[in-house]
Amino acid sequence: MSSKARKGRTARLRANESQSRQEAGASTQQARAVPDRRSDKAGSSKGVLWFAGAALVALAALTGLAAAGIVPGLLPGQVKVATTYSPDGRISFVRGLPNGKTDLYVINPDGTNQQKVTNDLPIEGTNTWSPNGKQLLLQASVGGTSTVVRMDIGPDNRSSNAVQLTADVKADSAFPAWSPDGTQIAFQSKREGGNFQVFIMDTNGNNKRRLSNGKGYAGQPAWSPDGKSIAFLAGDKPDAGSPKELYLIPAEGDAPKKITSLGKDLRRPQWSPDGKHIVYLESQGDRNSSIYSMNPDGSSPLVLVDQGFNSSPSFSPKGDKLAYYAVISTSGSDIFIIQATGGATSNLTHLSSDDYEPAWSPNGQRLVWASKRDANYKIVVGAVDGSNQKVITQGDNSDYQPSWGAPVR
Repeated sequence: MSSKARKGRTARLRANESQSRQEAGASTQQARAVPDRRSDKAGSSKGVLWFAGAALVALAALTGLAAAGIVPGLLPGQVKVATTYSPDGRISFVRGLPNGKTDLYVINPDGTNQQKVTNDLPIEGTNTWSPNGKQLLLQASVGGTSTVVRMDIGPDNRSSNAVQLTADVKADSAFPAWSPDGTQIAFQSKREGGNFQVFIMDTNGNNKRRLSNGKGYAGQPAWSPDGKSIAFLAGDKPDAGSPKELYLIPAEGDAPKKITSLGKDLRRPQWSPDGKHIVYLESQGDRNSSIYSMNPDGSSPLVLVDQGFNSSPSFSPKGDKLAYYAVISTSGSDIFIIQATGGATSNLTHLSSDDYEPAWSPNGQRLVWASKRDANYKIVVGAVDGSNQKVITQGDNSDYQPSWGAPVR
């Protein structure tokens, strides 16, 4: 492997490790080592002034910073061009740089109109599109602290501004999630001290309020499709391997309701599009995790995929299928499809060496994922049956963590 390839892979590993540390509730400042990617351990006014100063340094990497937390204009070197539209939506992805830093890019699904939308901003994992496909939520590092950033992305794939939504308190904030109507954001944060808790805020960063009860660890929030409820994980300890159960709470606030009592390390809850099921991961130790589905009240648990390391399950837009990746050997992982009700799995990528992080197209007809091609990871788009695979990014760096947004007109 070349020196550039090793550095690019190191950047990708650091980003994955940082997000996995957040899953376990650990501080990002402790997540500096680069482990094997296939381990799932791989989740006051003075304070405002201090953190705004840190934001001036780190968020200036996005564009010329005019005010703390707000970043207007084009990236240095960008030239305004005629607006181009992609009828199939856009794909965002993270690029690991030779210097160990990262950038976020936006590209059309056919590989055209690739645009760089950040500059040397440490992106820790999450980048998700708003329901209308016009904005991105990022989990980034500013001054060594995890923070939530919202970016506007024009129809031409270029960034127009960015806002650091959690700059008011110097505290790790992670796992931001859009509400279905795009008006609110749920996230986990240490803004009240101690362990992570679940909070909610408006999309401009105002009206922050805690939803979880403030005890132990609570995080990884997931909105119900109707926007009325939020599922999240909670436990006495944040450590990987410590038991974490699933809870539900009304988005308007109330006492959390515990819906599992499994005594297991659960992770990554996700609702089906019709709101009738919740899928989650059950960690059973290093490189061993299963995918389960259950009703929102915790009844009728069903194991969909067990044995080995399985990760990143995501529902198709219709909710009839799940895509996920599984480590199949010491040399790599593959993308799989399974019916949401269970059954046989279909391997989409058995001819390539290492594939992971699948995401659905808005129409449910294609998938995007990161795939090892030659010495580096690239972004690949293909049909849900594994056909018509196309590598849409090029170069000597490693590209990963793709997310597919809705079309914008």
